[in-house]
Amino acid sequence: MFRKIPQKLALMNSFKRSGVLASSINSGFSSTISTRPMMTRIWEVQTLSNTSCRNFSSGVKEEDIEFVESKIFEVLKSAAKCDHSKLTRTATFEEMGFDSLDEVELVVAMEEHIGLDISNSDAEKVRSVMDAIQIFYDYYVRSKQPVEEE
Repeated sequence: MFRKIPQKLALMNSFKRSGVLASSINSGFSSTISTRPMMTRIWEVQTLSNTSCRNFSSGVKEEDIEFVESKIFEVLKSAAKCDHSKLTRTATFEEMGFDSLDEVELVVAMEEHIGLDISNSDAEKVRSVMDAIQIFYDYYVRSKQPVEEE
């Protein structure tokens, strides 16, 4: 595990230089990198102590992330099927006891609770707590940006 970290950093830098959106799943955690200027992503890095630390790309406001994250956790905690002992940022909905129909209902509840509508294609990508935080954060930031008139 320790030797893979420099390889991942080199891979991340190569994607950054090429402007490619990269997403990978390794050892039960996911990492996402985006170099698109309008999109900001959060990614998880697994440490040796088996905990996670968040890394943010530039321009991220911690209070915005905390707002979105708290709203998502409120929805998940209020769900009857949620196994609270398994509720972490890196948990998948399946690990928490949700089936595919529950996942759709959770995303709709998150949209209503946060006050945002996300596209169907992005809603289909929400399979874990971190997916929800990333996608809803992107929409939340975009909703706060002034709309340019033509």
